Amino acid sequence: MAGMRRQRPSPPGVPKQRSGARRAPRPAPCQGSALVVHPLPVVRLGLVSLLRAIGLARVGEASSVAEARAWLARHEFDVVLVAPELPDGWGLDCIRHPGRRGRRPAWIVVGASSAGPLIAEALQRGAAGFVDVASGTDELARVVAAASRGQLAFTPGQLAAAREAVGRHLSARERELARLLATGRSNEEIGAALGLRRRTIETYLSRLYERFGVGSRIELLNRLRADGLLAADAGPVAVVPRSASLPSSQRPGA
Repeated sequence: MAGMRRQRPSPPGVPKQRSGARRAPRPAPCQGSALVVHPLPVVRLGLVSLLRAIGLARVGEASSVAEARAWLARHEFDVVLVAPELPDGWGLDCIRHPGRRGRRPAWIVVGASSAGPLIAEALQRGAAGFVDVASGTDELARVVAAASRGQLAFTPGQLAAAREAVGRHLSARERELARLLATGRSNEEIGAALGLRRRTIETYLSRLYERFGVGSRIELLNRLRADGLLAADAGPVAVVPRSASLPSSQRPGA
């Protein structure tokens, strides 16, 4: 009829596209085996359920470094999901475990948030990915599938956070200064211990405050400990008056 357009037939074997928004493809089902290493039973149960839901039939559970190493000595796994903090040690230390017959699984670190220093350490130790403990089935399937294929499964945001964390490092002099700072010493005492003038110590502190985005000694020490840049046994943190953390020109009455 006049005024009506004739639709061209679709080529054979090509399905017609439906109008409207197209759904993102769901990740393909994963295959293989996995070990979940986490100290909290409820988290382990949740991860095991998700892994089985995406197709992994054989999933082991461990709650400590010792249990994880025992599992790896007896069985071969394609993927291991490990928490950073375990009752008997640092979970990321397990990544270098050779596994049964020297076969190394793909390691995925499970954390509560995408912390830059933790991701940077995971990359340095050879982990294949990082997954938030609250991630859903699709995200877990993506990370596990990529790691199983020998690919890195870190997101661009996680890699950016890791690069930023690597930039927040301490030189040998700054590390020694931080160690003395943790004992509650004044700028004059730190300078005497390091053979530096007080004003030089103040300059060091100002640069560290700016680099780590803090405004006091206590905040700086807490950030350094949280980022793993200051040993836990570096000494007690004394409550230092705020005036002691400021350059002398900015102190009251100066």
